[in-house]
Amino acid sequence: MDNNFLEKRYFEKEKILGLKLLNKKFFDQEFIGCEFKSCNFQASIIEGSIFEDCSFEKCNLSVIEIKNSSFIDCEFKDCKMTGIDWSKVNNPFFVKFEKCILNKSVFANLNLKQLEMLFCEAKHASFIKNNLQKADFKGTDFDQSIFSYCDLREADFREAKNYFINHQDNQLKQAIFSLPEAVSFLKNFEIILK
Repeated sequence: MDNNFLEKRYFEKEKILGLKLLNKKFFDQEFIGCEFKSCNFQASIIEGSIFEDCSFEKCNLSVIEIKNSSFIDCEFKDCKMTGIDWSKVNNPFFVKFEKCILNKSVFANLNLKQLEMLFCEAKHASFIKNNLQKADFKGTDFDQSIFSYCDLREADFREAKNYFINHQDNQLKQAIFSLPEAVSFLKNFEIILK
């Protein structure tokens, strides 16, 4: 199936299980309503492709390169997705991440309004000039991650941890935070707590 998979252009409501295509190129393919489970696409290139209403579970998509491709209404659950530059994805970009490893990922200049990133690991990730209004980051670990010039109004950071968000660079009106992690905002004031 591996060779046939790369040659086929259109997939609809297919279940793709255990497929291993490392360092391959997905070109000009369309996936509608497909389920990917336990697949490994590490270090592959996805170019000119569309994923719409697809789900990915327990897949490895680490260091994939995205070129001129779309992800619309896609869900990723328990996936390893480190080192991805999502800023090269086409708009619209509507995805949900749950219990995924998103370390060293780049999200820049994207409309991510109402993004769901639940109980994920997003260490050393970059969020730059994004619309993250009403995003749900519940339970996500943002150790060493950067939020720069983002619209975080009404975003939900309850149970999220290790975030550092400069209130001067980001819009935070009505964003939701929980203690004790919300104390991190005091770092912005260069004060001494005793």
